[in-house]
Amino acid sequence: MEENELKTHKINQKNNTLLSTSDLCAQGLREKQSGNLQKAISLYSQAISTAPQDPAPQIFLGVALEAQGRYTEAAACARQAIALGADQPHVWRNLGITLQKAGRIDEAIAALRTALLKDPAALDSSIALGAALLLDGRMEEGWHHYGKYRAQPGYKAFHGFSGRFWRGQPLDGGALEIFAEQGLGDTLQFCRFLPPLLARDDPQAAPRRVRFRVQPELAALFQASFPAIAVEPRTLPAAAAPGWQCPLLALPGLERMALDRLPAPPYLHPPEAALRRWRQALPPAPGQKRLGLVWGGNPRNPTDSLRSIPLEALAAALAGLEGWQVCCLQPGGGAAFHQAFPHGLDPSAAFSDFAETAACIAQLDACVAVDTAVAHLAGAMGKPLYLLLPFAPDWRWQRQRADSPWYPSATLIRQPAPGDWSGALAELRCRLRTD
Repeated sequence: MEENELKTHKINQKNNTLLSTSDLCAQGLREKQSGNLQKAISLYSQAISTAPQDPAPQIFLGVALEAQGRYTEAAACARQAIALGADQPHVWRNLGITLQKAGRIDEAIAALRTALLKDPAALDSSIALGAALLLDGRMEEGWHHYGKYRAQPGYKAFHGFSGRFWRGQPLDGGALEIFAEQGLGDTLQFCRFLPPLLARDDPQAAPRRVRFRVQPELAALFQASFPAIAVEPRTLPAAAAPGWQCPLLALPGLERMALDRLPAPPYLHPPEAALRRWRQALPPAPGQKRLGLVWGGNPRNPTDSLRSIPLEALAAALAGLEGWQVCCLQPGGGAAFHQAFPHGLDPSAAFSDFAETAACIAQLDACVAVDTAVAHLAGAMGKPLYLLLPFAPDWRWQRQRADSPWYPSATLIRQPAPGDWSGALAELRCRLRTD
């Protein structure tokens, strides 16, 4: 979007002052793409001083401020750009997304509806509106808009989608393939809708008709948890051509999901052989409870810096906490974990897949995690979970609540302000001392 804005800006330049503004915006964009947000903000601010009636620098500055977590300032930039004449769908979409991150959900939804009204075919605006509605608990309308991501170019080819989309009709003996389509956490969260799917028809016929293609690291766990379904790693060729296909995240819409009647955990169960190994590896510790820790997500996720916690901050919050023995559940976190928690347990090197991770979690008393796949796993097993969330969380955690209809065993601990992990960690420590 920023590159397109810059091209349009250069096309419309009319004098040397605007050329100078374009140069400042172009340099700011390069700095932002290199990760130098503060330098980019400085350049965009110079551009605004050079041409205060030009909306383009306001748009650039708003995007950079949002990336820095300065949501109120970013929203003000988007509104100023609109007031200066940039009354365009993508600017309204930016405003809506920024307002959502600022916690101003009603305003966000209104802005995103405006963006969609100005360009009804804009998939990005529809998806963003869906996420805002889901965050606000408006499930039916939210799923309608959020599901538009399946219309994006390349979606069908990427997932090997045949075009025969199953919409809940009787199968009449045909084969049905459910396929995982987003991240590991999404698959762990939404696989709960598979048992209700099987209950639609004769359970005796289900193994011959339904298969579930998933990320390979989930296959063993899901086969143990859903023995009536043929689970296949999606990296392997399909065992048979599908008669009908359905994306996993379409199931809530087909089931007319409501937050007060979600399929409840525990719905994931480790294989018995893995449980036996981990019972031997982690026998009970007399007088102590075991606490699993996950402090970081996938660094390739563009929002990971907002959801991950510095390990040293987590270690400081847990220092001297009596009655708990900490256990590393963080993939690849062993060396850093041992430095932060010299007396902690680190079984993470043995986590060859999620079946092993689940069997380890089964031996723990509780987990502390940021918004990652392991958090979903603990919640799906019904394990007590303290979930640390950024100020602007993903839609599934909704807003202003400490519980989750998705995971009743979870306690949601939210940043009180953007970037404020100290407040959230203080609450975590208090809860661990009293719960």
